[in-house]
Amino acid sequence: MVNYSFFLHFEALTGYQPTSKFSIFNRNGELLFNANEDSTCCQRCWCTNSREFTLYIRDTADNEVIRMSRALKCCCVCCWCGDCESCKQEIIVESPPSTIIGSVTHEGSRCRMRYTLRDANRTNVMGIIGPRCICDGDCSCCCDNEFAIYGNDGITKIGGIRKKYAGFISEAFTSADSFTLEVPMDLDAKMKAVALGAVFLIEFMCFVYKPRNN
Repeated sequence: MVNYSFFLHFEALTGYQPTSKFSIFNRNGELLFNANEDSTCCQRCWCTNSREFTLYIRDTADNEVIRMSRALKCCCVCCWCGDCESCKQEIIVESPPSTIIGSVTHEGSRCRMRYTLRDANRTNVMGIIGPRCICDGDCSCCCDNEFAIYGNDGITKIGGIRKKYAGFISEAFTSADSFTLEVPMDLDAKMKAVALGAVFLIEFMCFVYKPRNN
């Protein structure tokens, strides 16, 4: 398995919603990529977790190697919204930029978040099934927010995405999140990038910061 430690940093102590910045590390703690969000201030403030955005992912030499984008959808971002095309959330992954290598699509479900990971030909390659209950915040220490990754047979578990509990202080007073992504070592490099896109989509749909009332 490849274990990516995935750290998401936000400013959460003011009513202003800034663009998000991300750092991506390997299992040895070595920095692999930095990512920056590009989105409008109005959508960040009013559309929050359903907003349109583009993520620019750069390596340590500051070369853009991956680009991800999501269109704005009018949606409450719940598990059953994926049944409606006008609400279905999807992130497109490009590498190099302007060359689509795959996508992650939110699928409709009655009780769990489900996602399909597809290659450039829109062929289903992997699926993700979320937990029955998604917990977030300072009192979520007993919850294990694990999103299991399955092969295209829908049965064989091949990896997972897990949101790590950051501790009471961090969860209560900041919006910094930490994820780990595990995928098979021999998985195609393009699909590893698509799996990384799934982490971003899950973060924005399920855990993104929503402005508090002052």
